[in-house]
Amino acid sequence: MSEHTTKAFDADLQELTFKIAEMGRIDEKQLEDAIEALARSDAALAMQVVTADDKVDALQHEIEQKAVLTIGSPWPLT
Repeated sequence: MSEHTTKAFDADLQELTFKIAEMGRIDEKQLEDAIEALARSDAALAMQVVTADDKVDALQHEIEQKAVLTIGSPWPLT
């Protein structure tokens, strides 16, 4: 594998790692907020959790697309 190809593949993997970590942080915050909303019977906070789910869904879609493109790329094996 050429150095350029290796660097490009590594960059793709790093981008995926960052996006997955970001999604994890958002999910963690949502879980904390959902627990707090239940404990306080806070309907407004519960709605924020539901609304934030759209961002997680969009990020998951980006991650899936990037993963498919990265895996499917014709990286030379020499």
